[in-house]
Amino acid sequence: MTETAPAYATETSTALAERAQTTAAAAPRPSRFSAEQLAAAAISPDTVLPSIQKADAANVPLQVEYWSPQEEGEAKRGWILGIEPQEVADMETGELKLLESLLFVEETADGKKARFFNASRTLVANVRAAINRGEIVPASLLTPVQITYRGVKKNRTNNYKSGKWEILPLVVKG
Repeated sequence: MTETAPAYATETSTALAERAQTTAAAAPRPSRFSAEQLAAAAISPDTVLPSIQKADAANVPLQVEYWSPQEEGEAKRGWILGIEPQEVADMETGELKLLESLLFVEETADGKKARFFNASRTLVANVRAAINRGEIVPASLLTPVQITYRGVKKNRTNNYKSGKWEILPLVVKG
């Protein structure tokens, strides 16, 4: 019985870069790397890997948690990364649905950073409107905000209830 080589072992650097670029193009946010950078950085069986023993770890983790506030007044402070589709489990059926969601980097009271998302239609619509007005610049340090959950309230236009949110710009001093 012969073993087959792993897929990366038979692909050229160019093919790896093209596959990575194709995957990035299908994602909601495009890759921040050019095709040339991806080709130059592709790992193959003959690649000499650099040492990362002394590399600094980023202070923002890659995992993203869903924020579902439980109590009125819950708040988060940080920076809005943008609005992107995220898979969210339906609360009644458990079925995964792709919903437009707010992505956010929070700074916790102990100074750590965490990423979360929330798919509230009201929150997403309000943030999108603020982005369109130029009041929030997503994925930048220019416009930190505080998002506070204000509870579930009856809508003025119909008999439905929805979550209410307050979004305040933060003024960084000094």
